[in-house]
Amino acid sequence: MEPSGEGRYIPVKFKQGLPARSGSAVTEKELEALLSYVKDKVRSMAGALREGCVEAVPLQGTALDVCAHCEFAAVCGHEPDGAARKADTRRPDAALKAIVESEGGKPV
Repeated sequence: MEPSGEGRYIPVKFKQGLPARSGSAVTEKELEALLSYVKDKVRSMAGALREGCVEAVPLQGTALDVCAHCEFAAVCGHEPDGAARKADTRRPDAALKAIVESEGGKPV
């Protein structure tokens, strides 16, 4: 981080010597919940891949057409009206709160 703590390179700003809650800093408890959540997701994805579940289910609900930029579009077999995952449109603080609660913690 830059010496002035202005949040230029790392999106965190300081207020009275502590990270401001408006930035991207999280508490130790939130970081532990995020790590647990990500590990669970990776385990789940690895298990699905191990069982042969590799269907194309792209993300939809954003301004970006992910299929238009996919290098595997010619071979994946995904149809325009096929199954898709919905984009999570929650604000980052709301998503973090839900993850912390799902991991058994109380919202911070």
